[in-house]
Amino acid sequence: MRAENVADPKGALHRLRMPPPAEGETPDGRKYLFASKNRAGLWGAWVCHLGILLLIAGFALGQMTREQYAAYGVPGQTRPVGETGYALAIDDFTVSLREDMGVRLSRRERGDDGKWVEADALNLKDDLHVRVSDSR
Repeated sequence: MRAENVADPKGALHRLRMPPPAEGETPDGRKYLFASKNRAGLWGAWVCHLGILLLIAGFALGQMTREQYAAYGVPGQTRPVGETGYALAIDDFTVSLREDMGVRLSRRERGDDGKWVEADALNLKDDLHVRVSDSR
Protein backbone atom coordinates (compact mmCIF):
# COMPACT_ATOMS: atom_id res chain seq x y z
CA MET A 1 0.00 0.00 0.00
CA ARG A 2 1.48 3.33 -1.01
CA ALA A 3 1.00 6.08 1.57
CA GLU A 4 1.69 9.12 -0.65
CA ASN A 5 -1.94 10.33 -0.60
CA VAL A 6 -2.80 9.13 2.92
CA ALA A 7 -2.85 11.84 5.58
CA ASP A 8 -2.14 9.48 8.51
CA PRO A 9 -0.36 6.31 7.31
CA LYS A 10 0.09 4.93 10.85
CA GLY A 11 -3.61 5.45 11.55
CA ALA A 12 -4.53 3.73 8.27
CA LEU A 13 -2.43 0.69 9.23
CA HIS A 14 -4.02 0.69 12.70
CA ARG A 15 -7.53 0.74 11.14
CA LEU A 16 -6.50 -2.29 9.06
CA ARG A 17 -5.69 -4.01 12.39
CA MET A 18 -2.03 -4.26 11.53
CA PRO A 19 0.60 -4.43 14.27
CA PRO A 20 2.53 -1.23 14.99
CA PRO A 21 4.65 -0.46 11.90
CA ALA A 22 8.41 -0.27 11.80
CA GLU A 23 9.83 2.95 10.41
CA GLY A 24 12.83 3.06 8.13
CA GLU A 25 14.58 4.90 5.36
CA THR A 26 15.81 3.64 2.01
CA PRO A 27 19.39 4.31 0.84
CA ASP A 28 18.11 7.09 -1.40
CA GLY A 29 16.46 8.87 1.58
CA ARG A 30 12.81 7.88 1.18
CA LYS A 31 11.00 7.09 4.44
CA TYR A 32 8.84 4.00 4.73
CA LEU A 33 6.59 2.18 7.18
CA PHE A 34 6.53 -1.62 7.30
CA ALA A 35 3.96 -3.83 9.01
CA SER A 36 3.01 -7.42 8.34
CA LYS A 37 0.00 -9.35 9.48
CA ASN A 38 -0.50 -13.13 9.72
CA ARG A 39 3.07 -13.96 8.80
CA ALA A 40 2.50 -17.54 9.99
CA GLY A 41 -0.27 -17.79 7.38
CA LEU A 42 2.40 -17.89 4.69
CA TRP A 43 3.43 -21.32 5.98
CA GLY A 44 -0.08 -22.79 5.69
CA ALA A 45 0.23 -23.91 2.08
CA TRP A 46 3.68 -25.42 2.68
CA VAL A 47 2.50 -27.31 5.76
CA CYS A 48 -0.58 -28.56 3.90
CA HIS A 49 1.48 -29.84 0.95
CA LEU A 50 4.03 -31.40 3.29
CA GLY A 51 1.17 -33.26 5.02
CA ILE A 52 -0.09 -34.56 1.69
CA LEU A 53 3.41 -35.77 0.80
CA LEU A 54 3.68 -37.52 4.17
CA LEU A 55 0.35 -39.27 3.52
CA ILE A 56 1.53 -40.45 0.12
CA ALA A 57 4.86 -41.64 1.56
CA GLY A 58 3.06 -43.45 4.40
CA PHE A 59 0.73 -45.19 1.95
CA ALA A 60 3.66 -46.26 -0.24
CA LEU A 61 5.59 -47.56 2.78
CA GLY A 62 2.53 -49.49 3.95
CA GLN A 63 2.12 -51.07 0.54
CA MET A 64 5.79 -52.07 0.38
CA THR A 65 5.93 -53.59 3.86
CA ARG A 66 2.52 -55.29 4.00
CA GLU A 67 2.21 -59.00 4.64
CA GLN A 68 -0.53 -61.08 3.09
CA TYR A 69 -1.26 -64.70 3.96
CA ALA A 70 -3.59 -67.33 2.57
CA ALA A 71 -4.73 -70.45 4.39
CA TYR A 72 -6.32 -73.24 2.39
CA GLY A 73 -8.07 -76.23 3.85
CA VAL A 74 -11.21 -78.29 4.18
CA PRO A 75 -13.76 -78.29 7.00
CA GLY A 76 -12.43 -79.84 10.18
CA GLN A 77 -8.83 -78.69 9.64
CA THR A 78 -6.84 -76.14 11.58
CA ARG A 79 -4.25 -74.45 9.37
CA PRO A 80 -1.38 -72.13 10.38
CA VAL A 81 -1.58 -68.60 9.00
CA GLY A 82 1.90 -68.03 7.56
CA GLU A 83 4.61 -67.53 10.15
CA THR A 84 2.43 -65.39 12.42
CA GLY A 85 1.84 -67.97 15.14
CA TYR A 86 -1.92 -67.88 14.53
CA ALA A 87 -4.06 -70.78 13.36
CA LEU A 88 -7.30 -70.74 11.38
CA ALA A 89 -9.90 -73.34 12.39
CA ILE A 90 -12.19 -74.26 9.48
CA ASP A 91 -15.41 -75.63 10.92
CA ASP A 92 -17.65 -75.80 7.86
CA PHE A 93 -18.76 -73.65 4.95
CA THR A 94 -20.73 -73.82 1.72
CA VAL A 95 -20.33 -71.51 -1.25
CA SER A 96 -23.37 -70.93 -3.46
CA LEU A 97 -24.61 -68.31 -5.91
CA ARG A 98 -27.51 -65.99 -5.16
CA GLU A 99 -30.17 -65.02 -7.69
CA ASP A 100 -28.20 -61.88 -8.59
CA MET A 101 -25.12 -64.07 -9.26
CA GLY A 102 -23.36 -62.84 -6.11
CA VAL A 103 -21.47 -65.29 -3.92
CA ARG A 104 -23.18 -66.38 -0.69
CA LEU A 105 -21.32 -68.21 2.05
CA SER A 106 -23.38 -70.29 4.42
CA ARG A 107 -21.58 -71.27 7.55
CA ARG A 108 -22.29 -73.67 10.35
CA GLU A 109 -20.85 -73.72 13.83
CA ARG A 110 -20.68 -76.35 16.51
CA GLY A 111 -23.22 -75.72 19.22
CA ASP A 112 -22.68 -76.29 22.95
CA ASP A 113 -23.98 -79.84 22.58
CA GLY A 114 -21.42 -80.64 19.83
CA LYS A 115 -23.98 -80.67 17.00
CA TRP A 116 -23.71 -78.50 13.92
CA VAL A 117 -25.93 -75.40 14.02
CA GLU A 118 -26.72 -73.28 10.94
CA ALA A 119 -25.24 -69.81 11.47
CA ASP A 120 -26.07 -66.64 9.61
CA ALA A 121 -25.25 -66.40 5.91
CA LEU A 122 -22.37 -64.17 4.85
CA ASN A 123 -22.22 -62.08 1.69
CA LEU A 124 -18.83 -61.31 0.23
CA LYS A 125 -19.95 -57.72 -0.28
CA ASP A 126 -20.33 -57.39 3.50
CA ASP A 127 -17.55 -57.56 6.04
CA LEU A 128 -16.25 -61.10 6.41
CA HIS A 129 -15.08 -61.84 9.94
CA VAL A 130 -12.86 -64.88 10.39
CA ARG A 131 -12.24 -66.56 13.71
CA VAL A 132 -8.52 -66.80 14.32
CA SER A 133 -7.02 -68.52 17.36
CA ASP A 134 -3.60 -67.90 18.85
CA SER A 135 -1.65 -71.16 18.78
CA ARG A 136 1.44 -69.79 20.53
